[in-house]
Amino acid sequence: MAHDEKQDDRAKLYDMIKEVRIAMLTTVESDGSLHTRPMANQEADENGDLWFFAERGSAVEANVQANPQLALGFSDPHGDSYVAVSGTGSLHDDRATIDAHWNEILTAWFPGGKDDPKIVVLQVNLSKGEFWDTKSGLLYTLTSFVKSKLTGTGPADSLQDNEKVAL
Repeated sequence: MAHDEKQDDRAKLYDMIKEVRIAMLTTVESDGSLHTRPMANQEADENGDLWFFAERGSAVEANVQANPQLALGFSDPHGDSYVAVSGTGSLHDDRATIDAHWNEILTAWFPGGKDDPKIVVLQVNLSKGEFWDTKSGLLYTLTSFVKSKLTGTGPADSLQDNEKVAL
């Protein structure tokens, strides 16, 4: 794959992430089990890092401190697009980081605003990702799938754009 195609895939992955309001964050518990929970999605910064607000003393904070490896899932079923990414997390509670990533929607979780002492900010440095983007609408996809099954022609996979992306 040419360099421009890799850059296009990277840009597409980030565009797809931007469209999803809630991400599913998976961290590793102290016993080695996985814990997944919804997190309000923030836009990626200029370096491609993702940022999330969490509560001090939460499982997010404890898990990332013990093991920074994590994964995120993004789903836009209305647009038939899906993204999975993984990387490492780090925690920040300094005023500059909070100010840089704060938006008023977060007051739903932090009623004290950006001065709430319970705020901790999770920075996710992504290392790899994968996306699935259906090329056409749901009706076309269903029709093509049924046709494929009845006639035995053409794999249903051709209806979807799937790429693995190094980040």
